[in-house]
Amino acid sequence: MTQKTTAPNGAAESTTSCTCTREAGRYVITVTGDLDLAAVDGAALSSALSGYRCDEPLDVVLDLRHVNFLDSSGLSWLMAVRSAAALANRRVRLRASSPTVDKVLDMAQLRRYFPTESRAGRGADGARPGSL
Repeated sequence: MTQKTTAPNGAAESTTSCTCTREAGRYVITVTGDLDLAAVDGAALSSALSGYRCDEPLDVVLDLRHVNFLDSSGLSWLMAVRSAAALANRRVRLRASSPTVDKVLDMAQLRRYFPTESRAGRGADGARPGSL
């Protein structure tokens, strides 16, 4: 789902998109754009979290490699994803993150809550052998 947001002063527009897929026992959430208050309040990220059913035996994988901006609202959303998974005794892993995400997670001292997904069985680009 894609969502366009405009700053309160009307000066800037950003687009946030979020896709959710199920693959090999994982619920993969891929976010592109800004992970901020407008995105968190919007339908794109709300549907990602509501799409995760706690009764399914799926760990959560976050792909944040295309996130350009991350604020406290975005951090709160990430922690909500982690909480939803923890309630179901599931893990949350980062598949990839942008330098912006890395910097904010480190500054907020939240890196330990979002370990990197194991690359075992994957190629150098993170793809499974034989996959496109």
